[in-house]
Amino acid sequence: MVPLPAIAEKAPRSEQEVVERQKLLEEIYNQPYPEYRVNPGDVYRVSVYGYLDLETKDVMVSPDGELSVTLLGPVKIGGMTLKEATAELERCYQHYIKYPKVAMFIISIASQSATIAGKVNNAGLYPVSKGFRLRDLLASARGTPTELFNGQGFEVADFSTSIYIRGDRVIPIDFDRAFQTGDPLHNIEVHPGDYVYISSRADKLVSVLGEVHLPCFIVWYENMGLIEAITNARGLKDEYYHDAVVIRRGVEGINFYKVNVDGVFRGTVANASLLPGDIIYVPKDKMSAYNVFVRKLMPTAQLMNALLSPVIWMDNR
Repeated sequence: MVPLPAIAEKAPRSEQEVVERQKLLEEIYNQPYPEYRVNPGDVYRVSVYGYLDLETKDVMVSPDGELSVTLLGPVKIGGMTLKEATAELERCYQHYIKYPKVAMFIISIASQSATIAGKVNNAGLYPVSKGFRLRDLLASARGTPTELFNGQGFEVADFSTSIYIRGDRVIPIDFDRAFQTGDPLHNIEVHPGDYVYISSRADKLVSVLGEVHLPCFIVWYENMGLIEAITNARGLKDEYYHDAVVIRRGVEGINFYKVNVDGVFRGTVANASLLPGDIIYVPKDKMSAYNVFVRKLMPTAQLMNALLSPVIWMDNR
């Protein structure tokens, strides 16, 4: 199978890029889990040793980082570690108690969470802790959905274009390696505030139209070629023109490619590989049906202008 002529393939990563990516993944892997700090929405129980009447139950940190406790009222502890927050409460209690010993018990932590969105069964915020990894986050979201398309079940999620964001940067992990092999450089430890977006394959379709028995949309998969697409469309009709047209929209506009269907099926021409979004049109005769098809498919002035630009006709015979 060969790519259609004149299609610019994605340039392979240079050796330097590979090294830099590996270095970044190792850096992420070796990052210590961030120390917990008090945040708004977190809930605590606070007690003072020897003073049962001063116990404060299930109190939530306010949006401005204050915790309201018995006798003291609001105390600013937002952003502190538990050790620092405990010391601050003890300092405040010293105005009323000699050598107070304060204990803070975590009831719930709203701030220790990460987000997973996109094509998962239950998108949302999920609590995370040390040792909690990407596969655990996907499991918390109950995995990815499977849907029916043309009577066939297919995986909706597209891990190849999914993204993992931490802070202000995208971490270049391989989701397939993370989920399938558990590679720790890719199945990374999830930190509070991380954001994961699982992309969808819903827009990864190939259209087969014209002189085929079942014009249809087909879910694109890696290594799909012209033979597979036309076979999925129940094959060619008795009358068809031997040159099919593949219409592909790229960053530079719309290109048209002529593919010798007879040669592909006879094995004298390499099976041309397809990309998501490709439209395959098999005309009945040389060009008249093709011209009608293009006008119907692309009626807007903008697209018609694109069609008037120079067209690439590349014969792969």
